[in-house]
Amino acid sequence: MSYPKNKNEWWALVDKNWKKLMAIMDQFLPLGALATNPPGKLTGKIMTHTALIDIIRAKEDRDGYKLLRYLNGAWNEAPDKPWIHEIPAWDVLCDLCSESYCLEEENG
Repeated sequence: MSYPKNKNEWWALVDKNWKKLMAIMDQFLPLGALATNPPGKLTGKIMTHTALIDIIRAKEDRDGYKLLRYLNGAWNEAPDKPWIHEIPAWDVLCDLCSESYCLEEENG
């Protein structure tokens, strides 16, 4: 599937790539619980429990706008470097963010 063309395709991309999208959000969202990591040993940001629950609920409730806030947050926080495109499902995250107009459909 290429970029989504309607609401059903948008959610199909989310469902198919959920674990990879969660890994991207975990890596780039500024929701870190830094106190759990010793100084100098931080290998990535760890989402807070509250944010994690919010993201999962957004998916379960099919609240695309709430989920999109997190996806856009990860997209905006990621560095603008060529290697970013090597991350599994990075292209999917970009498509979900750029084609968010699909969420506006009444019956998609």
